[in-house]
Amino acid sequence: MNSSSLPIASSKRVRAGLLAIWRADRARFVGVILLFGASAVLGLAPPRLVGMLIDRLGEGVGVSEIAGYCTVLLGCTLLQFTTLLFGTRAALVLGEDVFAKLRDDFMA
Repeated sequence: MNSSSLPIASSKRVRAGLLAIWRADRARFVGVILLFGASAVLGLAPPRLVGMLIDRLGEGVGVSEIAGYCTVLLGCTLLQFTTLLFGTRAALVLGEDVFAKLRDDFMA
């Protein structure tokens, strides 16, 4: 069997299909993008905070300021974990729903 006998969609038809999928679940796609974006932004804070903490330790700061840096560091890490967890779950559920819809459309 040669490859020309298989049904191959044109680029225009593929783009139209992707656009239809995007339009059907736009809010969920945007939600996933925002959750992963928030997780990425929160992941930028800990290295900066550790650098600031090291600089401040060299200056001889008190225990209360060290505790403050550590609290913020822990908070950023927990928020990053939470947004990553919910983003991953939302992406997996969205993917399953999209593939189920594609399967149903294919079988219909």
